[in-house]
Amino acid sequence: MQKRFSIDPNSVPIVRFVETLLFEAVAVRASAVLMDLRDDRLRVRYRVSRELTDRDSAPANLLAPALARIKTLAGIKPDARLPGEGSFTVLPRQCQHPVAVSALVRATSAQLKLQYHEQDIPPRTNQEEEDE
Repeated sequence: MQKRFSIDPNSVPIVRFVETLLFEAVAVRASAVLMDLRDDRLRVRYRVSRELTDRDSAPANLLAPALARIKTLAGIKPDARLPGEGSFTVLPRQCQHPVAVSALVRATSAQLKLQYHEQDIPPRTNQEEEDE
């Protein structure tokens, strides 16, 4: 059973950080969010139209609490040494339907896949069709 979460403006900073990443991903219509460590920074990338786009990096010390938050949302056991898979939904303001998020969390990285309801996906442009 999937859990459903919405943003709470009074939530603690790491909760806001993770929810902001998710909602930004939805805003740019990302199909995935990838988080890992690079050069002592937390690197966050969005997959948009089959290409990875870097988001501003964050301090590396946010990785562990961000991964813990994602595990909590996805219902994954908190044992940091083992990879885990889970899922949850979010309901951003710009969508009429919940966005399903499946998560694969490892000790130092996370991959989130976003699945949109077909009515929330904007129609494709001719340029997007030509690019494929």
